[in-house]
Amino acid sequence: MLRSSRVHNSVMEILARRIIGGTYAENELLPTEGLLCAELAVGRSSLREAVRVLVDKGLLVVKPRIGTRVMGAENWKQFDPDIIAWSANVKPDPNFLRSLFEVRTIVEPAAAELAARRASGSDIANIESGYNDMVAGWQAQDLTRLVEADIRFHKAILESTKNPVLMELGSLIEAALRSAFKLTNESSKAPVEALEAHKALLEAIRLRDEEVARKNTLEILKAAQLDLPI
Repeated sequence: MLRSSRVHNSVMEILARRIIGGTYAENELLPTEGLLCAELAVGRSSLREAVRVLVDKGLLVVKPRIGTRVMGAENWKQFDPDIIAWSANVKPDPNFLRSLFEVRTIVEPAAAELAARRASGSDIANIESGYNDMVAGWQAQDLTRLVEADIRFHKAILESTKNPVLMELGSLIEAALRSAFKLTNESSKAPVEALEAHKALLEAIRLRDEEVARKNTLEILKAAQLDLPI
């Protein structure tokens, strides 16, 4: 059963990336079941399960006697964690990234304000751990570590709000950060300034300064957006 689940998950991801990346265009019919099974070396049951899930997520529609057709992005469940992750891992779409940044600009300053009000000692320690790893990643010129730490930092702030709806947006923030990293050069234009801004946000939350936490978050987002070709 576990192997079967892995197979259909793998098939689902392959098809999803092809759809999101444009290999399969909107309104295009997928290759026949037989052709896809042969290409991917999987059974029909695994392929059908993968298609069923992608239909649920809005990426595909099955038409009897016609075939399986690719749906336009307006039909996708854009807040679905899988769709967010797949979108971040294909070549980032500037329009998608622009939309993510708009959501971040609405959500994250308010989240930082709530974090300054509600964060526990352990929450602040988690935010600080993310920041410290960002510094260590930059000092070691380990860009993967830097990006992962940046994601942890921002997700830890969402966790600190104690708001379950905001906490669920962690995957969206992660997608935005990963997509941004793919679109920018591997070295930030102002890494020291970015680290200082994150440190200032950490301290604002530690000091329970809600207004400064909100302001610092907006400054971080504005600076990040300047580095992007969007």
